[in-house]
Amino acid sequence: MKEDITYMTKLLKKKGLNKSVKNSLTACSDLYSQTLDDPSDAVLSYKSKNFYEVNQDISAASTAAASCEDGYKERGVASPLTQRNDKMVQLSAIGLNIVNLYARVQ
Repeated sequence: MKEDITYMTKLLKKKGLNKSVKNSLTACSDLYSQTLDDPSDAVLSYKSKNFYEVNQDISAASTAAASCEDGYKERGVASPLTQRNDKMVQLSAIGLNIVNLYARVQ
């Protein structure tokens, strides 16, 4: 997630950026920043076997990526983050499946 925020910051510094793209990038950066602490929260929850909280934290990362993409669609502009957002959604789904499988055997 930190790499994604760094990438968004670089994009925001580009001159001549379309206002809609810039607004969407800012919104995405905010979404990702809000979720940045959640992976560490998920680790703490996992260690304490609070699998409900782990699911919530991982889901927040997936939701941030999906909401980011939706923001571009709503503004009618192409997202420069589609590949990154798709990867985040996929990784989150994998993480959720692993946690749910582990929770069943506990």
